[in-house]
Amino acid sequence: MTVTYGFYDSLAGDRTYNALQFSSLLDSIINDGVFISIGQALAIVDGTGLQVRAGIGRAWFDHTWTYNDAILNLVITEPHAVINRIDTVVLETNSDPGVRANTIKVIAGTPASSPVPPTLIHTATIHQYPLADVDVEAQATEINQSDITNRIGTSDCPFVTGILESIDIDFLFAQWQDDFDTWFLYLQDQLDDNQAANLLAEIMEHDHSNPVHTKVVTAGITDSAVTLLKLAATLRFEKLYEFVGDGVNLFDWQSIPQTFTHLLLIYNGMGAYLGAGTQSIYLRCNNDSTNKYNHFSWVRDTISERWQYGITNPNTRGLLGGALPTNIAGTKDSGSGFIFIPNYKGTSFYKQGICLAFCYGAGAGYGNGIEFSTSTWNSIAAINRLTGYMVSDVPRTGSLFSLYGFN
Repeated sequence: MTVTYGFYDSLAGDRTYNALQFSSLLDSIINDGVFISIGQALAIVDGTGLQVRAGIGRAWFDHTWTYNDAILNLVITEPHAVINRIDTVVLETNSDPGVRANTIKVIAGTPASSPVPPTLIHTATIHQYPLADVDVEAQATEINQSDITNRIGTSDCPFVTGILESIDIDFLFAQWQDDFDTWFLYLQDQLDDNQAANLLAEIMEHDHSNPVHTKVVTAGITDSAVTLLKLAATLRFEKLYEFVGDGVNLFDWQSIPQTFTHLLLIYNGMGAYLGAGTQSIYLRCNNDSTNKYNHFSWVRDTISERWQYGITNPNTRGLLGGALPTNIAGTKDSGSGFIFIPNYKGTSFYKQGICLAFCYGAGAGYGNGIEFSTSTWNSIAAINRLTGYMVSDVPRTGSLFSLYGFN
């Protein structure tokens, strides 16, 4: 063993040092591995065709540093015609005097019926550290993310320790997405209609902002299961609020989430007023009771049996939402309908409500029958609050109003 030291000024060449001695300064504070906080930490992802890509990153191995400052494309050699193989993307250090270089490259595996990753080189001058394994199927024409198994952060290729930062795992998410799709393709062959319905219920309870929960592959499932699963994947539909009438109050939904595209209000009920007739119900946007609303409505009157056209412009009442029959003793007649508010969070156009409703109550009156209406709130503000309004009535106890958001 030899005691080495440094650095001192050289006098007539009596103190010279090599690269290894200089690098040994960093060996005392940095362990071998990939820097966890730089770029994409050399993550390997799928590329175009038979290519994979190494992300930006820096590593320290064998007293040397490696820095990849841009996406690096790596070509996978021609797949075998019949048998699969596993290739490994490596970071190689080579201290041979004739080379003295570090590289990131692909080591091709051996085709086999049960392929394994290639054996990596570890000699006195050459060391290979695995960044990822790549499954290369026979006759493959492209590499998918599900074919790539990350090995950065394992004992074979650890992260540099002592740097207390967390890594952005977006590059791993792409692999998890493809893993999910592969699993689901297998699952399709196992599902019957009832099981598909149960899976739909589980999907709907998950966070739909996460694509892993909502992306569904449907080939091979029975038609009814396909329909259910497509709805879960493409129609994000969630109940936001529900109001049950108490004969005293109207709903006031504040802080409406801005995470959907459209709103839909569905209702059924009657008014609490004791008398004959009907009472219209309105939706005030953002608690605005100023003269900014316009109504256009067509009603098939149940008494005269003809279409009537009503217009009240402008007004302070709100978006028109159909009518509720008033509370005649002993009657159970009710009004039902829905109000669709498209693009409720957009800020380019005035907000609109489209209503289709049916109302029938004892006694003649305009609004008694089938109603189709459109309304406008002359504001481009995003809707974050909806407040129910009736001129001289409130919903009777048991009336139900449900607000949904959907894409």
